[in-house]
Amino acid sequence: MNQNNLQSENTTEKTRLEQSKLAQALEYRKQMLNALNEMAVTIISHKKETFNNVMSDALKSVALVAGIDRIAVYRRLGRETQLGQIYLWFGKTIPLEKELIELPEIPPIFRWLDVLRAGNCISGNVEEMVNDEAVFLRLFGVKSIFFVPIFVKEDFWGVITLEDHTNYRKFEEDNLDLLRSAAHLCAGAVVRFEIEREVESANAKLKDALEQATAASRAKSDFLSGMSHEMRTPLNAIIGMTTIGKNSNDMEQKNYALNKILDASSHLLGLINAVLDMAKIEADKLELAPVEYSFERMVQKVLTMINFQVDEKNQRLIVHIDENIPRVVIGDDHRLAQVLANLLSNAVKFSPKEGEIRLNIFLNNEIESSRAADELFAYNICELRIEVSDNGIGISEEQQKRLFRPFEQADSGISRKYGGTGLGLIISKRIVEMMGGDIKIESKLGQGARFIFTVKLQRSEKSLQSLLSSGINPEAEDEKLLENKFQTKRMLLAEDIAINREIIISILEDTGILIDCAENGKEALDMIEAAPDKYDIVFMDMQMPLMDGLEATRRIRAAEASRAIDLAFDLQYGENEFRRLPIIALTANVFKSDIDECIAAGMDDHLGKPLDLESVYEKLRKYLN
Repeated sequence: MNQNNLQSENTTEKTRLEQSKLAQALEYRKQMLNALNEMAVTIISHKKETFNNVMSDALKSVALVAGIDRIAVYRRLGRETQLGQIYLWFGKTIPLEKELIELPEIPPIFRWLDVLRAGNCISGNVEEMVNDEAVFLRLFGVKSIFFVPIFVKEDFWGVITLEDHTNYRKFEEDNLDLLRSAAHLCAGAVVRFEIEREVESANAKLKDALEQATAASRAKSDFLSGMSHEMRTPLNAIIGMTTIGKNSNDMEQKNYALNKILDASSHLLGLINAVLDMAKIEADKLELAPVEYSFERMVQKVLTMINFQVDEKNQRLIVHIDENIPRVVIGDDHRLAQVLANLLSNAVKFSPKEGEIRLNIFLNNEIESSRAADELFAYNICELRIEVSDNGIGISEEQQKRLFRPFEQADSGISRKYGGTGLGLIISKRIVEMMGGDIKIESKLGQGARFIFTVKLQRSEKSLQSLLSSGINPEAEDEKLLENKFQTKRMLLAEDIAINREIIISILEDTGILIDCAENGKEALDMIEAAPDKYDIVFMDMQMPLMDGLEATRRIRAAEASRAIDLAFDLQYGENEFRRLPIIALTANVFKSDIDECIAAGMDDHLGKPLDLESVYEKLRKYLN
């Protein structure tokens, strides 16, 4: 065979190989395009509930055509440098032990992420790569790779990784374009699905929020309707009995009417206080005011209040107080008494005549606190377990679910039959939680109920030692009217409402205290400036015309400060001590923020309206003795 024939055959063979290679490339491209088309149709027509299966099939079809052993979709997690796997397919060519290694996260040290975040793909033979990432991939048996970044609205969203665990190879540029298209198609489907899922989730949350808001609005509407009835009932009694007493000439009937008015007024005040407490809870402004107090005496006061209800229904009230409970504790006695009174009152209300009610109080646990460096003494925290049980109508499981919800009652029929607003338990639950405890109920319909709650109080060792050594209860002071107790004292009453001035003058008449009146803050200020030493105490309303009580107090304190400076330079002053005039806020503003505002203005204390006679006497004793 001559040279020309040999060259001709070589050329023919070369051409045949090139044509074969081109045919293979075209066939590969055709298969890939078919796979892409099939994938696009499948992904676009998928149902939401089958998306995971569709994505698995799509990834598989791309992998099989491209000769890839493993293909995975990673999305960016919360941190910029961390990617988490969300979809994966791998073939049987990966050894069994490798199937268990799915690389759920691409670690932050994977510095190729910087390249991918910049919008560049990474491909090639891992064996020819010398960086740490290549070493990392070789540990998983990866021989060739093609990583494609995914962007959503120009933000780096994640990565699709294609891995060949069988062959060392480089991907042809045409193949890279196809694989890149396949990757973007998969990524687009995933992104769209996740956006749809997020929208559905947001819509579901919005629907739930709307339903909850509607239910809350309905509950509040029902509550306001019930509250209107509850408030009108005592108001009707007050107005009716006032008319009866006014028109009657019989003193006994007048006294009867007055007693009924007093009862109805107390009930109405309780309703108003409950609404105010609920408003504080809604605004997260309900606060505790810890003081030292006799625990047993606090319980006794509550029982005294409840006993007349028990006697009316001829019921039996059995009380047990653990002897290990400290006699004197530190906590908010008024709030704890409020919880006890509410639960006992409910027990009386829902128990039959001649029924039985039990109050059991135990010392659950006592924890000694650690002595801090700046503490004068250590103290113990006592956890009390308090149980109020009855043999009344009981509460079903369904009713119990609604029992502690705001503005809801266990059963509206119960409300119509027995009365009540349903606020007591909500307020009690909040108070108990603020005292470090919890509350629960054990009950069955028709078999009575038992409310169990815990609270944490602080043991007062110092007061307990003083109590035991003296044998005197620090709260046992006589609370009878202080007849002529303050007949040498003079009060300035700053109050713009005439009937309020009349009431205070009347209830303090027996104390002997002399009372001058001012109808606004400006008049009160002028009277004190005209005679600085004339008055021993001031009851100052907060809201008055011309000048309110806060501004009047600030000016009185400023005048006192100026006078004190003058007296300090007066050689005739000698050893006399400058006297600060006690000013007590007298106001219907009873929130803690209102009390703080009074104190900040220079007032010494606070009395809320309507006035509690015991509290008035307490302030007089405190500041006039």
